[in-house]
Amino acid sequence: MAYHYLKHPEYFRITDKKHGISYAGGDQKWYGRFFRRLAGCGPVAAANIFKYFSAEKLTGDSVSGYYTLKEYRKLMNDLWDHVTPSSQGVNNTKIFYSGCMSYAESKGFRIGYKYLDVSGISEPRPSLKKIYEFISVSLDKDLPTAFLSLDSGEELRIDKWHWMTVIGLHDGTAGGSPPDDPDPKNTVAGINIDFLDEGRIKHADLSKWYSTTSSGGGFVSVSPVSK
Repeated sequence: MAYHYLKHPEYFRITDKKHGISYAGGDQKWYGRFFRRLAGCGPVAAANIFKYFSAEKLTGDSVSGYYTLKEYRKLMNDLWDHVTPSSQGVNNTKIFYSGCMSYAESKGFRIGYKYLDVSGISEPRPSLKKIYEFISVSLDKDLPTAFLSLDSGEELRIDKWHWMTVIGLHDGTAGGSPPDDPDPKNTVAGINIDFLDEGRIKHADLSKWYSTTSSGGGFVSVSPVSK
């Protein structure tokens, strides 16, 4: 079995000192305003990524560590001003990576990005193998991957119209290699992801999502650029 995982998942830890609780990544329910709680999954996924980078990958004092819930909520609100949902939310990868670039510029550092859009099962789209490679390459470089699901398909552990932060990828195929996907309508079993959502680590079958989603979604990998 092949595993691809971030080196320091503990960097996502957020401590609520008042109640003595720790979380893994953020939760859009922590926004104060109703619409932000409703549509804030994109900015939260971005906040998770920049929180991870802030631990050691960003130069100087461009971004603090955001270790407490109070600090992280400030980061969430800062990201909202850049990865800003419309009435349809952050419903495509361009809004996400453009907003991340805008936030980085506002803090005085540079980022690069890569993205992979995925259509529904009835349209031309990247193979599951290509998606696997996109995520695995990012994780092997110690870069979280933002994941947009516009439709859950039959994988009910992945919400629809929702952004998540992928921190791990593994498969159970023979030889530890991702399966090819000659027919995207066929279910290809064995590709699983670990992701941050609602302040905790969740798990889902990416193969099932890919094989049954009617609207698709996309993936974005953001990376700090050295000066």
